[in-house]
Amino acid sequence: MMNIKNPEYFLTVAREGSVSKAAERLYLSQPYLSQCIGRLEKDLGAKLFDRSHSPLTLTEAGKLYQTYLEGVGNLAGRFASQLDEIKSGRSRILNVGMSLWRGSVVLPEILPAYMASHPGMRWFCMNTTRTGSRSSFSRKRSILP
Repeated sequence: MMNIKNPEYFLTVAREGSVSKAAERLYLSQPYLSQCIGRLEKDLGAKLFDRSHSPLTLTEAGKLYQTYLEGVGNLAGRFASQLDEIKSGRSRILNVGMSLWRGSVVLPEILPAYMASHPGMRWFCMNTTRTGSRSSFSRKRSILP
């Protein structure tokens, strides 16, 4: 299983093109940072840097890993922002629950105007089915602007 202990180490080496420069920027020793990168490559089972060139360049595996880490960082930022909205009471989420048939008839009529007058609103549509009780949610979909 992959454990991302210090993604900033890898990303800084990739940006700097040099373990020495990255170590200086991160206030780490060069041997320690080299060991961290070596352990990461061993854990992943793939070389992340082409060390035959100066500056260092990313291998295909390294490019993939960089894309992955940058995506995780973006998601973490979006999560933190949305969590702050919830904590501060500024959450802009609309939950809509109705049967599939009713939703297909009603939502196309009213939702575009509502979303136009409430920019940035996220909404969730839940298909409901009748059971012995009032209703139960059978499926939930997220629709983002």
